[in-house]
Amino acid sequence: MKTVLLLTLLSFISTAFAQTYVSKMSEATFSFKGTLFTKGVNRKPAVTFRETTSGQSLTIAMEVKQFEFPDSHQHDEFNETFMESHYFPQVRISGMLKEKIDLNVNGIYVVNFPAKVTIRAISQNVIFKTRIEVMNKELKIFFEDILKLSDFNIPYSSEGSEIGRDAVFTLNSNLQSIQSYTR
Repeated sequence: MKTVLLLTLLSFISTAFAQTYVSKMSEATFSFKGTLFTKGVNRKPAVTFRETTSGQSLTIAMEVKQFEFPDSHQHDEFNETFMESHYFPQVRISGMLKEKIDLNVNGIYVVNFPAKVTIRAISQNVIFKTRIEVMNKELKIFFEDILKLSDFNIPYSSEGSEIGRDAVFTLNSNLQSIQSYTR
């Protein structure tokens, strides 16, 4: 009985402390293939990378209204008509890395990141081929993939439409290490 209690306590302590990295400087972009939008840039996504005993996770959350466009017409159309940001204010991406990376060894790692992408309250599973650079307790994360807009019920997202059928989504993020206690 004492052994089970001790093992349970040690297990709790080891999972209670997690290595956490948070965004220091990040940029997410949507590059559209239609004629109405060019590229929307969000310079304020919240990016968190956590390593626990259950694995390494990556979470990205960004406000739709923080995507900037070359002109106010594109910004208004993107927010009001296509993304309906008053109903669906965030884009969220989260998942666990398939391959474990060693956060104590500087280097460049290319891993698969199976993620749940949620746009307009609709979730789709996407596997991002992700490049992670570990350098002195800092991480640089980069991935890029094509998202089919109709998968997220974005209006008028068809071949030949003003916004196009697809958008290239890119994340480029620099993260710094912090120690955290999970509750």
